[in-house]
Order: sequence, then C-alpha cells, then structure tokens
Amino acid sequence: VSITNEIDEDFVSKVYKILNSPVEIYNPIGLLIDNNVFSKLTDVEKQFYVLNVVDKYNKIKNEYSLNLKSKIS
Repeated sequence: VSITNEIDEDFVSKVYKILNSPVEIYNPIGLLIDNNVFSKLTDVEKQFYVLNVVDKYNKIKNEYSLNLKSKIS
C-alpha cells in the first residue's frame, strides 16, 4: 500500500461534506480514514497514514476557511 501526500477529488469531496454538515462532526479523521487500507498497514504505517490524513484534512479545511472569509469580505 502506498501512502502519498496527493489530495484527490474524492478526499476533498469528503472533507467538504464534513465541513458543510448541519450537525457537529466530532471525528472527522475517523470518517476520512479508509479502513480497507488501514487494516493492511503495520503499526508504524498506521501512524504515518493517520498523520497524513490529518495533514491533508487541515490543508483543505484551511483553504475552505480562507475561501469562506474571502466571500464574506
């Protein structure tokens, strides 16, 4: 299994769905983790994978927030 920093459209779509949810989402990272991939990883790879998902989530969330602020201004 290859873990990359590439952010695909499906991932972006999932993050936007979470950010636009009418209810508070308390476990966004858990919702973004692909359990089929996660279950095949070693413990070290799992840590790296989770940190990678967190990093990508934060990048998209920050861009989303900046776009939202620019639309309000």
